[in-house]
Amino acid sequence: MPSFTRLILSLPMIARLPVQQRFFLYEGMESTSTHLAFEGETWNESIPTMQVKTLRLDDLVDAREIIAPDFIKLDVEGHGHKALAGAARTIARSRPVLLVGLHSEAEISGILAVLTPLRYRTTPIFKEAPATPSSGYDYLFEPLP
Repeated sequence: MPSFTRLILSLPMIARLPVQQRFFLYEGMESTSTHLAFEGETWNESIPTMQVKTLRLDDLVDAREIIAPDFIKLDVEGHGHKALAGAARTIARSRPVLLVGLHSEAEISGILAVLTPLRYRTTPIFKEAPATPSSGYDYLFEPLP
C-alpha cells in the first residue's frame, strides 16, 4: 500500500481554464446536487446560483502555490474531464494516484483521454462495478511503472 504525503482530497473548482463560471446551488451548499453548469444546462431565476472562479491545477503547481500531489480525489459531478485537462502536465510529471467518481460518458472518455496515454491502470472501488469505467461508479487510477 503506497504512502501518500501530498494529497488533494477534492478539486471542486479546478477546471480546464481559469474563468468565472455559474455554480448551481439547488438545495444549498451542503447538498451533493451543487455543481458547475453543464454544457447546454438551462437556468432560470428560480434556481439559486453563485459565480465561482475556477483554477487550473497546472497553474497552481507551476506558480508554486501548492506542491504537486501524489493522490487526488476527484468527484465533481460530471466535470472530472475538465479538471484533469487543467491538470494534465502535473499528472504527467508527478504521476499521482487518483480516486475518481464518474458521472457521464463525456467525463469518462475525457478522463481516459488524459490517463490512458500516461499508462494508468483502472480498478473499480466496489465489486459490483464494471471493470471498465462506467457512469455511476468510483474507480482508482494508478500509474503503471
